[in-house]
Amino acid sequence: MKASRYNIASEDPETGRLVLFNTLYGSTVVVPPEDKRDAVAALENPGSAESTTAVMVGELLRLKFIVNRELDELALVLRRKEAGVKDRNRLDVIVMPNLDCNFACPYCYESHDCANRMSVAVRERLIKWLGTTIPLHKVLLLNWFGGEPLLSPDDIVAITAFARGKCNEHGVRLLTNITTNGYALTSGMIARLIALEIFSYQITVDGPPDAHNKTRVLKSGRGTFDRVFRNILSLAKADGRVRISVRVNYNHHNIYQIPELLLLFPEDVRKQLRIVFEPVFGHAALSATENIDGGEISRFITKCYEQAQSLGYDVRLGGLGVGRLVYCYAERESQYIVDFKGDVFKCSVADFSPEKRVGAIDANGRFVADEANWNEWFSLSPIENKCVECTFLPLCMGGCRKDRIEHKATGSYCHLVPTNTSQALKSIAFGSFGAFLNKEVEVRARCAEGPQRCDGCG
Repeated sequence: MKASRYNIASEDPETGRLVLFNTLYGSTVVVPPEDKRDAVAALENPGSAESTTAVMVGELLRLKFIVNRELDELALVLRRKEAGVKDRNRLDVIVMPNLDCNFACPYCYESHDCANRMSVAVRERLIKWLGTTIPLHKVLLLNWFGGEPLLSPDDIVAITAFARGKCNEHGVRLLTNITTNGYALTSGMIARLIALEIFSYQITVDGPPDAHNKTRVLKSGRGTFDRVFRNILSLAKADGRVRISVRVNYNHHNIYQIPELLLLFPEDVRKQLRIVFEPVFGHAALSATENIDGGEISRFITKCYEQAQSLGYDVRLGGLGVGRLVYCYAERESQYIVDFKGDVFKCSVADFSPEKRVGAIDANGRFVADEANWNEWFSLSPIENKCVECTFLPLCMGGCRKDRIEHKATGSYCHLVPTNTSQALKSIAFGSFGAFLNKEVEVRARCAEGPQRCDGCG
């Protein structure tokens, strides 16, 4: 027997409890102070015959903190990765009907142009491609992105309605989502989207009015908080099935105003709002991690998640990613980002220039790969060499493929400091989320039975 290579141990300095978490199997156990010595001894020497540790060894073996010596856990991770990359059960399609936007957010990485709109001809090509591709899969994840997708409502209606009909015809499950700034969510727009059975949304709110109105601004420079906030409430109240991820992009300018924002949404809609905090990246003057210590980010954002949970928002402990197959959806072969021209890309964090495309939907409704870019994307080794020995590897699955190609690095997230993973691990280690812990232990125990997709997983 041997200790799993993916064990993490954290000691609560106040209570002396030892929290053990396994990133591969999702097992979690809290060891009281009086048993801590036996637990450490069992992990250091699982073959010990001492009676004081025999029971502990058995329990840790059951939870897979200790495994058979012959088990190659890295090979298991690599098999998971290959299964995710080549998974034909799931079809991910992100449609960008335009690269236009009514906002001018200072941290946006896209170049917007009102002329960049999908033509009827491109729409028909995309519909034709979906008609032949959907029946080959079991689940279609159809996501709307931009630009601002709600500036192209006719494309959303036509393509979503076709996809739903085709999925129903072939017994394919359809999951839809719209990432929108929320400004165009009028009552009429909401009615059209609900009629399409689109119940999942992501809308960004960067804090209370004075913070939001500095970053989420119209092209005229005017703030948007009042209208976006009002539209979120109208959308949530339009149908009880609606779920909205309220995303806060934070940096040193607005992070400490997040608690104020959480108090603004009425109690009756909070259960429909999932709170998501994400660091601003890119330009050093705006970057969260360039201007705030990673430990401080983790500590404060953890407190914000705790506050959100206590106020009745939909808070999932984690984004821990247990059972994750790939780093992100862009690593999957059956994943396509289709822009307004019919060009196909892999990563949504891009400028969508033609030379970056991996293919296109042609006039006959067929996907034709750009061999050089497609092969470059998928010819990388599944795991970066420096990631092989990392204890967090099963939660990350090897880092950002785009960064590995463009910058020969795994990207800033490889440290897992400002991410939800780090915050959740710290929450477990230091007793946060109270009653959440027991519930999540049960969830992770089920995850340990085998890989499965959950919200936020690749």
